Amino acid sequence: MLGSIRVERLDRSSANGDALFVDGLHVGAVNLIPARLNFLRAGEQLALSWPAAGMGFQLQSASTLTPPILWNPMTNGIRLTNGQAVVTTSLSGGRRFFRLKSP
Repeated sequence: MLGSIRVERLDRSSANGDALFVDGLHVGAVNLIPARLNFLRAGEQLALSWPAAGMGFQLQSASTLTPPILWNPMTNGIRLTNGQAVVTTSLSGGRRFFRLKSP
């Protein structure tokens, strides 16, 4: 059973008013494996990335894991590179925890 299809144009940030023409549509099995959050440290910067196909996921951060945990969305600076959504953040400013939140 198919509930919905979401089509996103990932080659530029604003695609409002664009037309979408489809000659053929093939729908396969839904991937139920959650997107994996990857990280890479470069000096005092931390790059967090996950598959762009998982664009429905929201990157969140928290300063502590002591309840109640206050997860804050990280929406600024997300860019698309080689099929990955990437956010770069500074390591200064204390300890932070990150997660991908499913829609």
